[in-house]
Amino acid sequence: QQLERMVQTRRGLEIIIDAASTLYDFKSMQRLAEGVLTQLASLLNVDCAGILVLRDDGAPGSEFSVLAGSGCYSRFIGSTSSKSLDPDLRHMVEAAFQRRKNEFADHRSVLYLRTGSGREVVVLLQAERQLSDTDRALVEIFSSRLSIAFDNVILYEQLQESNARLEERVAQRTQDLMSANRRLAAQ
Repeated sequence: QQLERMVQTRRGLEIIIDAASTLYDFKSMQRLAEGVLTQLASLLNVDCAGILVLRDDGAPGSEFSVLAGSGCYSRFIGSTSSKSLDPDLRHMVEAAFQRRKNEFADHRSVLYLRTGSGREVVVLLQAERQLSDTDRALVEIFSSRLSIAFDNVILYEQLQESNARLEERVAQRTQDLMSANRRLAAQ
């Protein structure tokens, strides 16, 4: 049994290492969220339904958006209001935001993480089987690295926005300069 657990742990850690490089390459929040659910299913080696929810400001009672969903939760992708979720699901997500910790039940796992930028993420997984202690430990390790990936995407998006604004300002200044040059030439 110990050897089997060691083999499972080794396999899981290899998946986490491979997933880390993949997750850090994503440039959009949507793709990252989908990648997280895919990697968790691969890590647990089980078919599972999952949902990933993001709350921007981290204030209690504020709205959240569903970035990714799989299985029976895929119909909620893109929802920007907690009211669009089923009452049971909404209650589980809101409770996870309040408790602010990972929890593992019979066939359901709830992961909570807070990014360095203050955003909060809840991942709810419903697996076909109960997770072993090894599975839970691997999920904890995997989720501990996710906040960095989310912050990377947030920073990338902010950089893209700043770059677009800078390009607009350069184009406007160039146009102003050309207009001033035409006036100067006319004078």
